[in-house]
Amino acid sequence: MKIEEVKNHLANHSPEKLKLAIIEIYRAIPKSIKESKEIDSIIINPDKFVQGRKGAKKPQAPDIELLRIDAEAFIEFARNELYFIPNQFVSKKERSQWRFIVKRLYKELSLSSQVESNLSPAVELLEKLYNLLCYSCSYTIFNSYDSFESIGVEQTEFFNRVLFLKYQIEPKRAFISNALKLMMHNSLNR
Repeated sequence: MKIEEVKNHLANHSPEKLKLAIIEIYRAIPKSIKESKEIDSIIINPDKFVQGRKGAKKPQAPDIELLRIDAEAFIEFARNELYFIPNQFVSKKERSQWRFIVKRLYKELSLSSQVESNLSPAVELLEKLYNLLCYSCSYTIFNSYDSFESIGVEQTEFFNRVLFLKYQIEPKRAFISNALKLMMHNSLNR
């Protein structure tokens, strides 16, 4: 049933029938789900649970310094082709997981850029990541045909994200010059 149907059916029941239905539903739920979904807290204090759920929708911005360390290490390893050739620094399993690292960094840096104090370092790191992926379009540093396609973000989308954020922190003349350089000096994806 859909939520609206459930609401309609529950509106027709007496409080005693509702109690009976909740008890039977509670018995049918496995213990692991009761614990992971905090079913007991819903029964004890439903108002607090609903308010907590509404407040939890806004994700926390990740720590920009930890992101900087992750991003710079990843970029250095990738530039040195450590995600392509066998080596002692990046295991075989991690070499094949590079796309998930980039996607995570892209999402977390985009989220972190929403905090004003993180905007400038987030833009800098996103631009470095964009430059790295463009570099990988001309030189083989990953075991992939198209780096942007591998991470599930189109090059134009990534480029527009970087420009949008740079526009917020750079003076207009510098922004135009840097945007043109970013466009002209980077390779296009395959």
